[in-house]
Amino acid sequence: MEDGVKDYKKKIRKLIMYLYYSCRLRGVALLHRKWVFSQLVFLILALILLLYASGTYQYFIATSFEKHYIHWGPNVTLEPLFEQIKNNQVPSIMPINVYNHPYIYLHKDKCVMTGSATTISIVYVVKSSIENFQRRNVIRKTWGQETRFHHAVLQTVFLLGIRPGTPHLQGLVDAEVTEHADIVQGEFLDTYFNNTIKTMMGLHWTYHNCPDVKYFLFADDDYFISTKNVLHFLQDPINYPQLKSFPIRLTVELVPSSIFVN
Repeated sequence: MEDGVKDYKKKIRKLIMYLYYSCRLRGVALLHRKWVFSQLVFLILALILLLYASGTYQYFIATSFEKHYIHWGPNVTLEPLFEQIKNNQVPSIMPINVYNHPYIYLHKDKCVMTGSATTISIVYVVKSSIENFQRRNVIRKTWGQETRFHHAVLQTVFLLGIRPGTPHLQGLVDAEVTEHADIVQGEFLDTYFNNTIKTMMGLHWTYHNCPDVKYFLFADDDYFISTKNVLHFLQDPINYPQLKSFPIRLTVELVPSSIFVN
């Protein structure tokens, strides 16, 4: 009887020990799985951050150029079309994109040139955002000043769209037109994403209203252009910049040279 009790107690102890160590092993395994999972999540987040910071992620979401853009236009030879346009003929194939937005301010007479045959005529066509009044005024007083050079006929026009819901801006533009008469405004939304439409308006306006102008220079309202250098280049493009050019910087020292030891 006593031997049976002892054997029973031994079995109970073994069972308890088995359950104890089994639970410990399962706990260790569970902790290990949690650690592996946390490390995996960390590596995935680190990889995503690396792809985002380096810009590599854009490669995976980009549209295939070969699939969508390689055949962007009609499969025709462009040279005959250029010749037709140069000869004032109707092109045999009409363009895909045609500027068809109405003008609010057109200023047809802006490009009327009164200089002689030897006078350089140039028109600055400046793309400007509708709210950039200060930038336009700075251009009018600096590189876009129309009366600065006596040996060249210079005109400056600014291309604008419209901004619905902001009547105060349009009122200021109306006053600007009355004062300067150099705004060409089209009826399309003035945003950065419509920059192509604004450029098309500039090309359409220059083609139909400036037949006697020799040169056009398209720019943005945050550019600086050395008009003197532009005129020197147009006078003698072969020898420019060795002849009659000057650096766009001051010749005086604004900072003493002693500061720069080397």
